[in-house]
Amino acid sequence: MEELRSHAGFSTTDFIFLSSHLLYRPYILHLFRI
Repeated sequence: MEELRSHAGFSTTDFIFLSSHLLYRPYILHLFRI
């Protein structure tokens, strides 16, 4: 049970990190374009 919880936490962190990077990148490019 503990192992599963740890794995889920890692997956969530990775997902948030990737999502943030993907969302921030286009936003920054848009700001530079304007």
